[in-house]
Amino acid sequence: MNERANVMRLLAVDDDPIILELLDEIIRATSDHELLTASSAEEAIEVLGQHSGSLVDCFLLDIEMPGMNGIELCQALRATEEFRTTPVVMLTGRGEKEYIDCAFAAGANDYLTKPFEVSEINRRLEATRLRADQLTALSTSELLAEVPSEIGLFEPIKIFDVDNVVDYFSLENYLPSLPRQSLFGAVCLGIQVRRVQEIHEMVSGYNFLGLIEDVAETISDALRDYECLIAYAGNGTFVVVFDSKGMPKTSALTDQMNLMLQKKGTDAIFAAGRKIRLICGDFVRVMSNNSERVQDSLIRAQSSADKAATEREHNLDKFWFMGQVAQ
Repeated sequence: MNERANVMRLLAVDDDPIILELLDEIIRATSDHELLTASSAEEAIEVLGQHSGSLVDCFLLDIEMPGMNGIELCQALRATEEFRTTPVVMLTGRGEKEYIDCAFAAGANDYLTKPFEVSEINRRLEATRLRADQLTALSTSELLAEVPSEIGLFEPIKIFDVDNVVDYFSLENYLPSLPRQSLFGAVCLGIQVRRVQEIHEMVSGYNFLGLIEDVAETISDALRDYECLIAYAGNGTFVVVFDSKGMPKTSALTDQMNLMLQKKGTDAIFAAGRKIRLICGDFVRVMSNNSERVQDSLIRAQSSADKAATEREHNLDKFWFMGQVAQ
């Protein structure tokens, strides 16, 4: 982040000079942000090379451009260590679900369609700035710690290079970005690690991080045939967003994921022999593109998974207790 508080250095990439000029006018008139521009992905890469050492805090990317398109540029940025977590906002005329899905899967954090209102782009940039501040704080804390000896149970864990896994901030932005008909066809599913609090207390921060990464890969692999986005929400819980036209049966999905974890040997590697098991909650339908209602849907999916995990462990404890009494 720029040394001046609340100020970002932005790089806008668009082959339409009118859009770049409009963005420049908006940024100058409404903020102290610094704006760099490029008319193609290739030129953007050149600009980044010329400003190596001068951090870019946020990218604004058009999708349809000659040569490398914006989604491919986003993927290229995410493949670098320098811009692996830098916020990316897609600013495009394409509002179809297939483009939105591809953009978020490639690593975009937000999506805004043209034509846009000044107030809306300012709101998105402010949310992006706050997210950039959070990422900077996390990166700083990681640099200060030689090893992650402790990771909070509810701490956001960054997961890289797993298909269709995005950060939770991006998932919150994904749903309101969808066309209305797609949004009202979306459902959320919570998937939780059972007895996660006990496991968290037993293992090191390094092993807990490894466990969450292993679970992310397992969920991604189990859902490879479905159109979905996956995010880690903390507390050993993942949230998956599906199109209601293609959803798995939760009982079969649970069995498949647990079998995959068993084959991975996750129990022995990350939890000192304790069995790692996942459980699904109920599907929660998204009924509004209002940001607060979207967040409520995601939270209800997490709560459903937590409730399912608690009930499952209670029933197992009751089963074993009754068995001991019978003896």
